[in-house]
Amino acid sequence: MTDQVSGRFFLAFGRVIESDIDLPLLAEIKSSEILRVEAQIVVDNNPIPVPPALISRNPAQSITFHRGPSQVVVVMHQLGWLARLWSASTTITLHPIARGVTSRGGAIRTANRVLSDRVVTNVLPYLPQLWGLWGIHGALLDTPGGGVMLLGPSWSGKSTLSQVLARDHGWWILDDDTSMVTEIEPPCSFAPMGAKARLREDAAMYLGIDIDSLESYSGRKGILSNEVQPRPHASQGVQAFVTVKPVDAPVRTISARTRPECTALSGLEAMHSIFESFFSIESDLRTVIQRQLSLSAKLSRIPHVSVRYSRGLHTPEQTAQEIASAIGPFLEVK
Repeated sequence: MTDQVSGRFFLAFGRVIESDIDLPLLAEIKSSEILRVEAQIVVDNNPIPVPPALISRNPAQSITFHRGPSQVVVVMHQLGWLARLWSASTTITLHPIARGVTSRGGAIRTANRVLSDRVVTNVLPYLPQLWGLWGIHGALLDTPGGGVMLLGPSWSGKSTLSQVLARDHGWWILDDDTSMVTEIEPPCSFAPMGAKARLREDAAMYLGIDIDSLESYSGRKGILSNEVQPRPHASQGVQAFVTVKPVDAPVRTISARTRPECTALSGLEAMHSIFESFFSIESDLRTVIQRQLSLSAKLSRIPHVSVRYSRGLHTPEQTAQEIASAIGPFLEVK
């Protein structure tokens, strides 16, 4: 069983959520400081089966999405848990998977912290949809000239590049996972989810950080200490997008500066959360798709830089310098 701690409150995307389980990756707040609770995470220990209606899967994270009547189910297979997101509700319910963990030697009992982290990284990114908003997977950074969002698929090096940009260029990391679109008129504004930054073992080693000195849990990821946590920020206007594209073959030119049309923007793998049309818990998918296209058209007006680099040829420092130089013309002078 998970440790249920009903009545604890955390900040996600600048809003208060109440959770039955501890969420160490998020900032906890006192009940006396709360004016309004905008979402709940509830643990229901009754096992339920995985719905048959598969929507999509993320093999890299052993997660699948399924549709049920008036709900979408996010299944965390390795943990033996699933999360149900309900239409017209801001409550997310967690259930053990029926017959899904009996052979894992007590996975339910030992997955407390791992489950908490996975809820933050794999379930809460879709919380904005419960509020009728959209989240974007990417690292949100603040610079002296305005906000910048690094886009790219998982394992593309966004977290490492963010740390190098913060260390060498004085940028501030607001979030390295998911941010919510709060204003769609250019320049678009985003609210960071606010999860504590985590580093993989290889990234920590490169940055000279002993991962064993950090809080380290599943996947050999460590949580950065408070001394290097991102500064708090409620909302940030984004002046430029940067898509990072690691490639196997050496590349001569790292950056290609473009202002893509809507069709080009829709092809970015890192924008998958916007274009997961069939994930939406809303019943009228036509309306959902229209909203997504309208949002993508407005986001496409933001300057975009594509940075291609070879891990064997370019260091994170070189790539970070290229990013800083490439977006310089698009940032406001303050």
